[in-house]
Amino acid sequence: MKNILIFFYIINLIFLTSCGYKVLNNINNTNFEIVEIDSKGNDKINNKLEKFFSRYKNKENSSKLFKVKVKNNVLKKVTSKNSAGENSSFSIKIIVKLQIIENTEIIKSSNFEKNTNYNNLDSMFELKQYEKILINNLVDEIAMEINSLLSTIK
Repeated sequence: MKNILIFFYIINLIFLTSCGYKVLNNINNTNFEIVEIDSKGNDKINNKLEKFFSRYKNKENSSKLFKVKVKNNVLKKVTSKNSAGENSSFSIKIIVKLQIIENTEIIKSSNFEKNTNYNNLDSMFELKQYEKILINNLVDEIAMEINSLLSTIK
């Protein structure tokens, strides 16, 4: 039994060390720094995106300095009503327009859109809290897409 466990650990060690794992979203490999962020739109989304961009600030040995312009918009609309005319489901859509500028020249420009549908809740307080959670999740998804875009900059 002891020999089987040792054999199992050795096989696992071989597979784990030779799998070629490496971090894909490693920001330490970037050769640029974001020196300025100009954001317009919803303040909570701006704060979350600025916190995301802060990882690219104050980097040493940066060969390129970028300015980022971000404009966001949150659209909430009613998608259906019940027979009594009350709202029964909603849709939230977040649109983020991003421009990356180097020496007054736009080097990358992209639009990101994420949306989700959700049902109405009995409590208005719970509905607002749920909407905040949904917006945070959508902004996190957009931040991951922005991270992928930034990783393509050489």
